[in-house]
Amino acid sequence: MDTDAEGQTPSPTGPQPGVLPGPRWKDNFMATGTCHFFIIPDGDKNVIAPFISYNLHATFPELLANNGCGCTVHSCPLYAHPVGHHHSPISPKDKLLLTKGMQFTDLVDWALKEEDNTTLQGEVQYFHAYHTKATQIVCCIGVLKESLQTEHLAMYRSSERLATANAIARICCQINRNMLKAPYFKGKRGHKAQTAIRNCALHAWGKNNSKMCDWCGKTSVKVQWP
Repeated sequence: MDTDAEGQTPSPTGPQPGVLPGPRWKDNFMATGTCHFFIIPDGDKNVIAPFISYNLHATFPELLANNGCGCTVHSCPLYAHPVGHHHSPISPKDKLLLTKGMQFTDLVDWALKEEDNTTLQGEVQYFHAYHTKATQIVCCIGVLKESLQTEHLAMYRSSERLATANAIARICCQINRNMLKAPYFKGKRGHKAQTAIRNCALHAWGKNNSKMCDWCGKTSVKVQWP
């Protein structure tokens, strides 16, 4: 028994550079050239990853790479490989073809499998993920816009009631006539307060003339929320 034990080759448990990591991994160096130009560290130098794999289960697919079994796994986004130098932009109709949940989605998925290009499948998944997030953001913006309109309407109604109560004239009259009666606003404090009121009026006038967007606060935006 001791002789048999001595004759057995122990299985290494540490990193094994150059050894295929597992069934989901494949050699990055094909007969036609390098499959993916993925640079990873190898000790003190950088090398093209000898082994690669794909993670298509993530929301945003990843390209995985390492130096061998038990070695550190590196990742980067999995983007579609370009084909040729000339291409036409994808039209809105073509984008609809790539949208999930359509009657023809199963047919498109079948075509992708028949194409047998993992980078293309990964890029379509990227498009699906971005489209889903964009749709969610649009829904959120719609809810926020409706809330904004509700608050603007309430503010408008309040301003109408304030107008019928002659609020601005009454407040300004008290400031101009009776401010000096209040010890708290005598001297510099009162002067600063009056200056601030004038500055606010100038700021409001400038804002109205610069057509500042009520949504994002930028003056370069032409469309304003009502």
